[in-house]
Amino acid sequence: MTGLTKRVLSVVIILASALPIAAADKKDASAKEGTEKEMTYISGATIDFSSALELNYASLATLGSRIEQCQTGSPDPVGLAAAAHELAIAEKVSGKQAKLTAAGLLEEAIHMATVRDDSSELKGIIHYVKNENLAKNWKRHA
Repeated sequence: MTGLTKRVLSVVIILASALPIAAADKKDASAKEGTEKEMTYISGATIDFSSALELNYASLATLGSRIEQCQTGSPDPVGLAAAAHELAIAEKVSGKQAKLTAAGLLEEAIHMATVRDDSSELKGIIHYVKNENLAKNWKRHA
């Protein structure tokens, strides 16, 4: 692992630790002391976001399948981050959350991009990170 990759990874870990876990039960996702935090996979295709959020947005009808495609079909962390942004807006409007949350989805996208170690994916995800100071720091290392 290069020095630059290590710096990016450390910023990503700091950012990811500030986000809630996507799982409904945080105990299932917690890692053993001294080991890396494991991601809990929740399939986007199993969730009816329109019903869960009680919104009639046409885009929510296909959100689950688009998330699933980014998760498993052709792994796409930037696509996951985009879906997280779309979901965050719907959560804000409805005041509700589905089993898979925007924050959890963004965390999954960050984890995926970090594991894949693709600087263009890391740079793409920066645009979805709300904490400007962390985003600036991360951008310097991506």
